[in-house]
Amino acid sequence: MREFLVRITTDVPADVPREEVDRLRAAEAVRAAELAATGHLGRLWRPVGELTSVGLWRAADEEELRAKVLDTLPLHGWMTSEVTPLTSHPNDPHPEDAQPTDPYPEDARPVTPHPTAPYPKDARPLTPHPTEDPPDGARPPGST
Repeated sequence: MREFLVRITTDVPADVPREEVDRLRAAEAVRAAELAATGHLGRLWRPVGELTSVGLWRAADEEELRAKVLDTLPLHGWMTSEVTPLTSHPNDPHPEDAQPTDPYPEDARPVTPHPTAPYPKDARPLTPHPTEDPPDGARPPGST
């Protein structure tokens, strides 16, 4: 399954009876637990001071995420969702937690230099390490 970061804002119309809202919120909690049990809902947060939810969701693709996951939430008719597809990052401190997906979609493959690319014989770092003296002739005029 692919991973998606989803920001959901729920805007309940003011004329909906409180009892109906409470009933749908209870049903929403049940459905969220079901989606977590099937692996579709990984994590869910509420940003401080906001009436939105931010979640880590999983599905085969964005179409499945919307049709078979998000649209099954009882409050979905009042929700707006911003979906961001995610991929693994090479510096992820917990790669063992990542979902087994292609870390680089075909249109985002990294550019790898050819291992036998020629480098100039006189190549040197642009700036020396702070604890090293620059090579002879590399000091700017007037410096010591």
